[in-house]
Amino acid sequence: MNKVDTTILLEQEAKQEMQTQISENAPTLNQVKVINTIVNNMIRNRLDTSINMVVVGASAEEESNIKRGLWMRGMYGTNNHGRVDNMTGYRGINKGATVGFDAEINNNIIGIAYSNVHSVFKFKNGKNNDKELIGSKVISIYGQKELQQNFTLQLLVSASKNFIKDKINYSYGDTQIKSHVKHHNHSYNAEALLNYNYLVKNSIIITPNIGLKYGKSRDGVYNETGINVQEIALTMKENNILSGILGAKVKVSLIDVLKFNNLGLTFQTAVEHNFKEKTQRINRVIKIFDNIFKQDYLIPKQPKTSYNLGTGIICGINNTNIAVDYNYYLNKHYRSHQGSLKIKVNL
Repeated sequence: MNKVDTTILLEQEAKQEMQTQISENAPTLNQVKVINTIVNNMIRNRLDTSINMVVVGASAEEESNIKRGLWMRGMYGTNNHGRVDNMTGYRGINKGATVGFDAEINNNIIGIAYSNVHSVFKFKNGKNNDKELIGSKVISIYGQKELQQNFTLQLLVSASKNFIKDKINYSYGDTQIKSHVKHHNHSYNAEALLNYNYLVKNSIIITPNIGLKYGKSRDGVYNETGINVQEIALTMKENNILSGILGAKVKVSLIDVLKFNNLGLTFQTAVEHNFKEKTQRINRVIKIFDNIFKQDYLIPKQPKTSYNLGTGIICGINNTNIAVDYNYYLNKHYRSHQGSLKIKVNL
């Protein structure tokens, strides 16, 4: 093999390696859905606490009144997504806070909340600096309606704008190429949950529930820049999921200690099943060193069934309610741990 043949072979190997790297680093594993799940859990935990306290205190006070409250919940979470087909997985860290205001009228609740979540996802591709940064701003409107015979209905709708930055390193032969991607994503979610509150004993409440959830996510303008990256084009990604929820919650009231009142432990479990998921392919064209690379991605569908387990402790001090919660979420490819602290001041 002469020098020219060797050069051609090395060039072909470099191109093939670049094509492989591009195929593995597609933003297609729905990291935005992870953030939506985190925010929904924070809102849902606010309503779950109200259900439990309503049942315990239902016979104590029947007169009509309006209670207003301002609450804040801070959270920290970790998540781990495995490899799907030929696309690399990731490890992530999520930090954020939610501030909400609601009014409670005769055990019925209506409220609004704002969430700000910062997430860092590091890709499992052997390159320590490859990561995705997502800053999410979410507005949520939520409510709870007390129905007859111990039934309650919870509703939650939210809209979010996610600012996404990808930092990817490519190897083209002996040359290292740093790519910076910026784009944004809009997501919309709606959830309805029907609960039945069953008082087992004076200190134990079991609440089975069933519900539906719909999520829609769509990417916006995509821009990739970097040394030797000359051109980029990417079709917008859209994802729609309709799922059902079946679960149960348990509250165990404890004896009040010192200045704490309404002290209790909470437990919850839920199974979420995707009935319908609609995804789109992504067509990407990138020009590097005057070489054009094309990649047609098929967005991997989410696993049909996911599970959520949680526990927490709630209490009150004067006009302040405090809750500490832990949630574990898992499916075939994904695991996450989330802890949060909520403080609510009754105005």
